[in-house]
Amino acid sequence: MTISTQELERQLKSKFDIKHMCDIGEMSTSPNGLFKLLHKIYQSSYQPTDRIVFYTSHMLPENFLKHLYETVNFIDISNWFVLICGPAELETSIESACKQFSHDPIPFQFQYTDLVPTHSIEDKFFLPDTVCAIPWTHLEIQTDGGITPCCMTSGSTLGNIKHTTLDQVFNGQGLQELRRGLLAGERPEICRGCWKAEEKNLTSIRIHNIKRLKKDFLLKYLDQPQLATMDIKFNNTCNFKCRICGPSNSSLFALENHKFRGIPLISQDNWSESEDFINQMISHLPSIHNIDMYGGEPFLVKKFKEVLKLAVDHGHAKNIRLHYNSNGSVWPEHFLPYWPNFRQVDIHFSIDAIGKQFELERGGNWSEVESNILRLKDLGLPNLSISLMPTIGAMNVYYIDQVYDWATKHGFQLFVSHARGTGFELQDLTREAKDLIIEKFKDHPWDEMQQVIKIIQEIPDSNGDDFRSKIKWFDQVREENFAESHYEIAKAMRYV
Repeated sequence: MTISTQELERQLKSKFDIKHMCDIGEMSTSPNGLFKLLHKIYQSSYQPTDRIVFYTSHMLPENFLKHLYETVNFIDISNWFVLICGPAELETSIESACKQFSHDPIPFQFQYTDLVPTHSIEDKFFLPDTVCAIPWTHLEIQTDGGITPCCMTSGSTLGNIKHTTLDQVFNGQGLQELRRGLLAGERPEICRGCWKAEEKNLTSIRIHNIKRLKKDFLLKYLDQPQLATMDIKFNNTCNFKCRICGPSNSSLFALENHKFRGIPLISQDNWSESEDFINQMISHLPSIHNIDMYGGEPFLVKKFKEVLKLAVDHGHAKNIRLHYNSNGSVWPEHFLPYWPNFRQVDIHFSIDAIGKQFELERGGNWSEVESNILRLKDLGLPNLSISLMPTIGAMNVYYIDQVYDWATKHGFQLFVSHARGTGFELQDLTREAKDLIIEKFKDHPWDEMQQVIKIIQEIPDSNGDDFRSKIKWFDQVREENFAESHYEIAKAMRYV
């Protein structure tokens, strides 16, 4: 006998304590409707008779059941407390979907109910696998002031901080079109960096961030985009000239290219120290919860301490994480007084090698860098997190275990990136170099090295010509000797 939803509710209340009851079709009208509902009614514990009830007069498609199971599991509600009331045929579908999509082996509870017609199941709940949280929350400012959605986008900028405001870009047509495309399941060309990484089964920036930001994305930013995180590459002012770097990120590299290759100097004004930029940053502090800072060398941009000071003075610092990528050579005396007031201060030190190999590859003094890093650790700041971020490439891959050992000794985490666009990439390795690396690391306990072995086994062998040409140029203009500090890889790359 067909019954009304009111009669169903009356019957269920005689057996259960109903925490919420709704037409499940209403949860199919948006990608985050179900997530918001379950988050709102979530309890840390439930009684045996507690139930969250969804009812329908329709069959539920498999992809919607997948959505339902995955959302319930993500919110961390046991399937036992979810009751679905609907057509008899639903029971088998619910059990089958549980086996495919649920971490909880117990399927949703089911009660056959012949209901009056309910809300139809719409195809608007789907959040495509291409979605990325970054365009709803984030902007990157490049060293020349160009503004992009993130550090992985390529091919175009959305404006320039020297003559475009952050608000104009964040709310502008370019970013709105990117959001629409990602929600439609498209793979925009400017995001090809992530698509290429995922094709190689690597964890892309997109995947990393959708996992990290999923809760906030679905609860808040999907419906109301807001500039909450920023990636600021202040300028190319740097006291290092790393061999894997370039003129746009190192002023010393730019000077070297100008002196020895006749390449015009990159003209970069200090937009990051302008009153307009500082004031824009200050105006966004109430909504900002993360600032990533790069360079050049970010500890050389002293004027940014004004932003930190005002964040502290106005009570915003407690909500903000500061992240720095530093070469480790500069003691951050201008920023240290403010750091204890921030939610977290996270520093990734770009350490690709140790000792003499570090000094040749990056151009700094290893003893000074090591001393600065350990001195920061010894401060014992409870909100300070220190990690190493080596960039693995053809120059340092054979010696990267030394970085692993040093980090392990001092209790630092490692976050690895791979050289790209430098001429010193893994794809530049010769067959001899590959064999040398594979033999050395085939039993190494670091998972990252097993991933490196997999990569170099899959890519074609190089003749090493480009690698040798670049190494020779650096050795000549800097009066250095790569083979002296990197003999094994130099020999395998036929440099000696």
